[in-house]
Amino acid sequence: MSNTMTYSILTGSRSTDGSIKNWINSAVIPATAILEEAEAEIYNRLRVREMLTLVEGTLNTDGFRIAVPDGYRAAYSLRFVGSKKATLTKRELYDLEENYQYNADSTRASGKPQDYAADANYIWFDKVANEAYSYELRYYQALDALAEATNESNFLTDRYPYILRAACLAKGFEWLRNTSQESKYLSLMEKRIFEANSESDYEMIGADLQMQVG
Repeated sequence: MSNTMTYSILTGSRSTDGSIKNWINSAVIPATAILEEAEAEIYNRLRVREMLTLVEGTLNTDGFRIAVPDGYRAAYSLRFVGSKKATLTKRELYDLEENYQYNADSTRASGKPQDYAADANYIWFDKVANEAYSYELRYYQALDALAEATNESNFLTDRYPYILRAACLAKGFEWLRNTSQESKYLSLMEKRIFEANSESDYEMIGADLQMQVG
């Protein structure tokens, strides 16, 4: 069955059924820019399994932070693997920094990290690593933007078209300075993202329980 929501359709003319210009009934809105803004808005809020990916690395001896990967939006889990296996606890950055321990010479205390927190650029650990630790970071990432020919569709167009449509409408009416319609579709987008996040959480909790029981 052909996909009924693609980049080419979304950015098509006002006469194109399913285009942003058709939905808003405007031939002048910048559909390409609106689609890009809508995707960015969604990825800042959506947290579903299709966004999960895994990166492996090593926290070196005396290390206290690692760079966040490209497209990083939020951590799902972070664990040390191998003989030093341990699951780390995610904290608020303020709380993590408030609980840093220091030596008499004011340097950070070392040991096996147990907690972590993230900012825009790094994941920070509660302790300076006393040895090297191999880790697995599973995180939510923003996918590549939709594009003509090379990336016509993705899980947003396939599984969550109603979220993408609401986001495009909100951004389109924002561009037209129609605040009442913008607010209407922004609220609808937020509602549907909340529902999608809740459904994804439920599915992943169920999978975890099955693994524990099995």
